Amino acid sequence: MTIPASLPDNDSHPRRVNIIYLGGSVQTLLPFLKSLIDLTELPLRLVANACDNREEQILSDICENSPQLEFYSLKSVDRIEHGKVLDHLLSIEQSDLFCFMDSDIFAAGPVTLSDIAPPSGEAAITSCLPGWCLEADTIMPESYNVMEGAYTKSANGHFLGCSYLAAYRTEPLRKLVEEESLSFQPYQRKVLPEGVLSILSELGFRQHSFDTAKVINLMLQHRGHKMSYQPIDGLIHLGGANRLVRENEQWYKNTLRSIVPQSLLNNIRRIRFNYTKPESEDRADFFLRQSEFWELLEELSNGPPFAEPTMKMISKHSYLQKICEQFATYGNGDGRWSQ
Repeated sequence: MTIPASLPDNDSHPRRVNIIYLGGSVQTLLPFLKSLIDLTELPLRLVANACDNREEQILSDICENSPQLEFYSLKSVDRIEHGKVLDHLLSIEQSDLFCFMDSDIFAAGPVTLSDIAPPSGEAAITSCLPGWCLEADTIMPESYNVMEGAYTKSANGHFLGCSYLAAYRTEPLRKLVEEESLSFQPYQRKVLPEGVLSILSELGFRQHSFDTAKVINLMLQHRGHKMSYQPIDGLIHLGGANRLVRENEQWYKNTLRSIVPQSLLNNIRRIRFNYTKPESEDRADFFLRQSEFWELLEELSNGPPFAEPTMKMISKHSYLQKICEQFATYGNGDGRWSQ
């Protein structure tokens, strides 16, 4: 498996926001890309990760006539882990900002690059928590052993950030990564570099696993750099849309769900997240809401008419109303981009 050595030379070093597309996901996620093209001025780099020839051609054709867009293929038949792709994209970044966002984020209003760039005095911003996240979901309890993606701050006030959308100043980020031999990959505690492990322990972080970018975010701040979470009004993150097209989720939907009662699956989730602390019932609720949203997303992608419970959910949540508007505008009833 070989990753291209570099991007095409460009003397102006334009800033780009990287969006990574997994093989098998392109057709489903095109409505979100179309909304970004239509409603924002974000300069995007569409990164193909194990996409087939047809998918790469779709992305390439979209980029061909737009200075806002750039296509980049990792030229890999096998899927490369998300963190490793981010490491590679950082290694070839030529501008002063390294930016990326999930492929299931769509635009609900105008957004420019200045809206996502770190403010003066900060090294990075993160953004775009999924719409179904509650404020309580973002605070990691002190006794919890897994630093998951949705946690943006710890109970004792440390900023953790997230990796749904992030914009880093390239120089301090690259310096940290090179000097500490760090990666955007999720980390198990036992494989952290010794010096990094010592610092995290001194800061009070004794988790056994750290999700994408968490260790980098903590170490940047340890070096004196500031980071923050910045809501971006014009962007809505579904959170989990890729799961609707991954092979293992197809197996889950077609096989597991047909033979295992939903009530048992819910109990399994509760047991799984009940091993570290009394508060873990809150985490079980989080994962149940997450699972329910993924099922709701399938119904929304198929278009109206919706069942009465779904209509009630839509009327209560503005982000669900915006999702419906996007599918109506850019979809053709099954989540694909209308041609």
